Parts: sequence; structure tokens; C-alpha cells
Amino acid sequence: GFTLACLMAQSEKIERSIYPFVLVSQTFPKEALAPLLLIWLGYGIWPKVAVAALISFFPIAISTLRGLTTVEPVLVDVMRTLAASKWDVFWKLRLPNSLPHLMSGLKMGATLSVIGAVVGEFVGSDAGLGHLIQVGNSQLSTDLTFAALFALGAMSLGLFLAVEAIERQLLSRYDRVTYFDLR
Repeated sequence: GFTLACLMAQSEKIERSIYPFVLVSQTFPKEALAPLLLIWLGYGIWPKVAVAALISFFPIAISTLRGLTTVEPVLVDVMRTLAASKWDVFWKLRLPNSLPHLMSGLKMGATLSVIGAVVGEFVGSDAGLGHLIQVGNSQLSTDLTFAALFALGAMSLGLFLAVEAIERQLLSRYDRVTYFDLR
């Protein structure tokens, strides 16, 4: 998602040609794609990873693109006036500007990836929390189903907090004070 956002941010023409495919990729029900991925990638962990990646791809790509493209035009003009190359503008202005957006996308993607892994386990797995949910539902074992759901919630929360800790470290130098802060 990050790489594609960087590519789309390089030119409006590239963005207009790729953006519709990014949007369409989000409309496919992942439950329908999971069996296809199972056929293509075989049994094992890779179909689950692929579904998790597909689900988390969209928020990361869109958030990062937003951050890369919402740079103040005046700042870009100043850098170009100072003979900055396109690469310098990207590394020193666009990328730092995109970090808060990227981190928001990563937090959403991390929590959604758990859903992707479970969807992958629903289709072709004989182990894992998705499998436990299916077994619990088929046997009307609500305690087993709730235990698996609570474990999934804990995993999502753990991933969210891990990304948030990385965000605090990465953005510790990011100025969060607005121009209207009168303290």
C-alpha cells in the first residue's frame, strides 16, 4: 500500500490510472476471494497472509496517498526555488508530511489484518481462531466462540498498541502544535 501510494503521488496521470483499481480491489468480498487464493497459493499460511494483506492494503494506500499529496504547495515551491530535486522534495517534505497519515493507515490495517487472517482460516484451515469460531458455531458452543472472539479482540488490540508505540517513537519529533495554539 505504501509503495503504490508513493507511485501514485509522483504524478496525477499515474494516480488517475491506478486509483480506480485500488478502489475496485476493495469492493471484492474477501470471503469470495479466499477460496481462489487457497487454490492459487495452496493450503498453509500463504492464503491467510494474502487475505490479511488484501484487507489491510486499502487503508494504508489511501492514508499514505493523502499524506503525500496534501503538502502545502508553497513549501514545494520554496524547495524548488532552492534547487531541490523531485527526490529531495519527496524525502524532505512529502514523506515527513505523510507519516501521521501512514501511521493512521497502519493502525487500521493492523486491526483489519486480523479479520483477513480469520477469513482465510474460515475457508481452508483445520486450526486457528477462525477454525475455532466455525467449530463453536457448528456445535452451538457459545463459550468456545466467545473465547475465540475475545482472543481475536486481544490480538487486534495488541497490534494496534504496537503500531501506536512505533508511531510515538517515529513521530516524537513531529510538531503537533497548531498555529492557533495560544498556550
